[in-house]
Amino acid sequence: MLWAQTERFRLLLEAQSVHIGRWHNIKLFMIGTFFNFVIPGGVGGDAVKAYYLHKDLGHQSRGVPYTVIFDRVLGVYIMAMMALAVVILDWERFTAQRELVSLALFVVATFFGLTLGAALLLIHHSRNWILKMLPSKLSGLHATLTTIISAFEFYARAPRVVVMASLWSLLGQIAAVFSLYMVGLSMGISGLLPLDLQLPLPAFFFVAPLGFVLSAIPISPAGIGLGQAAFFFLFN
Repeated sequence: MLWAQTERFRLLLEAQSVHIGRWHNIKLFMIGTFFNFVIPGGVGGDAVKAYYLHKDLGHQSRGVPYTVIFDRVLGVYIMAMMALAVVILDWERFTAQRELVSLALFVVATFFGLTLGAALLLIHHSRNWILKMLPSKLSGLHATLTTIISAFEFYARAPRVVVMASLWSLLGQIAAVFSLYMVGLSMGISGLLPLDLQLPLPAFFFVAPLGFVLSAIPISPAGIGLGQAAFFFLFN
């Protein structure tokens, strides 16, 4: 799972013609993971990783530190896609309960919202239109947003790299779901058959992505407390 996540990040860097060794990439990832556990939310380490990446590479590419944003968004997109697949395959179950309908609509809105946003930013003409629409009153914010949006040009020119990064992300997310499923097996609450006191495997492919996303909300270090409450609610 960790290897898949580091490969996703390395490939996104390669799309910007930035090549770092796998060992160096793993060290960056582990540094970010450590700070995810000491900074509120599950994404605080991203800023630290971006800092060290900028420190290592200097001004080789202004958009390189923002690769951590693309990496995180791609991970969320793949998780939303997995949850959406479960919703589509088990639509009758989701429409039978009001709470599940709300969650299903949230997943659908998230997936298609991210898809639309990515399409607009990857297409040259729409990306230029968005850049022209950015407010220029706050120069610092304007410069940051311009750099982030302009960096999508690298990914538009390297579709193969983006596809490979997405596949690595999918592999990592599947591994994360199965690790959670194995915990369920050890506790006797999950099984291959939908028994009365067991959760089937597809349930984990819906709950895990939502739980991981909610755990990243910056309220407590590593999402401790918030993540557990999210999983408790979703599994119920």
